[in-house]
Amino acid sequence: VALADRGLVLVGSRSLSLRAGALAAIIDHRNRHGRGEILLLEDATRAWHEARACSVRQGVGWGRAEQAAHHRALHPAEPPVAVAWGEARDQPSLLRAVRAARGALCLVTLPADGVLELLQLAAELADSQDSDSGHNKLAMALHAALALRRVPALAGGELAACEVMLNAPEVAVNLVERDMPGLRATLQAMRGAGASSFDDHLAELVAAGRVAPDEATRLG
Repeated sequence: VALADRGLVLVGSRSLSLRAGALAAIIDHRNRHGRGEILLLEDATRAWHEARACSVRQGVGWGRAEQAAHHRALHPAEPPVAVAWGEARDQPSLLRAVRAARGALCLVTLPADGVLELLQLAAELADSQDSDSGHNKLAMALHAALALRRVPALAGGELAACEVMLNAPEVAVNLVERDMPGLRATLQAMRGAGASSFDDHLAELVAAGRVAPDEATRLG
C-alpha cells in the first residue's frame, strides 16, 4: 500500500491518534523504502519526517499538491509522488484528493470503525453536495482502504488491530452501484485474497502471544 505508484488510500479509525499514527507509519515506510517525492499538507500530520529515500516537503498547500499530482499524471515516467492529505472534512477536500490520485498516491483519513464503514462514509461524503457522481470517481480512484481498532495487549498497553482491503473490480462495481450489502459480501469473499479482517489480525496477534484469546473473542 505505502509503495503504490498512485491511487487513493483511505485510512480509518474512531481514534484520531490511531489515524494519525497509521498515516505517519505509511509515510515513514515509503520514505525509507520508496522513491520520488512526498508532500505533507498543512495539518495532515504532526510527525516530522526527515528526507531518506524520498524528498519530503511539509506544510504544503492544496494547490502545490494538486499541481505536482497533475504533472505526474501527464509525465508518468517521472519519479512518483505521494501526498498526505490528512482528514477529509467535507466533499471538496475528498474530491480534490480523488482527482489528485490520478497522478499521485493520496492518503486520506476518516473517522470510521472498519473498512465497510470507511467505504460507506467516503461514498456518502463524495456525494454529499450537488454532485451525484462522486462515488463513481471514488470507485475509480481507490487503491486500498485500511481501518484500525485499539486492542489491549497481553503485556500491558495497547496494540492496533488492522483490517485491510485492496481495491478490486467487484468492489468498484459495488461502489458505483451504491450496493452496500453487496459490498459487505464482496469483502467477505475477498478474505485471504485482497482483504483481511479484524478477526484475521486478532487471530495472528493471539497466535503470537500478544493478545489474550478471551480478549480477541470479545472484540471479534
